[in-house]
Amino acid sequence: MNIIRSIKFAYQKLRYGVSYKDCWSLDVYFAKKIVPALRMFAEMNRSGMPIIWQDNLTDHNALMKEYRPVWEAILWKMIDGFEREIIDNCSYDREEVKYRDECLDLFGEFFFNLWD
Repeated sequence: MNIIRSIKFAYQKLRYGVSYKDCWSLDVYFAKKIVPALRMFAEMNRSGMPIIWQDNLTDHNALMKEYRPVWEAILWKMIDGFEREIIDNCSYDREEVKYRDECLDLFGEFFFNLWD
């Protein structure tokens, strides 16, 4: 990449937070941003849980015991799907695309539950 383009992209990043280069592959750009955040969330999350599960049990300890492994598995599957997008976003293997879609569906389903 030539120096002028590098300067232009750096300026755009400083001014707007993203550059045209980031937008060339927005899926990978988002995946690179969300993976570290999701990983940190999964590792530090100790009390947050999807609200739909909290309605099922009144005892918080029982809730944590029953649903914690499920919630952690969901978080790590989301992470895995985004990591696969970073590594090989051009894969058209049906099984791989289906798996990444499942991970993204989980992200969409639980997006408003990503808090601790």
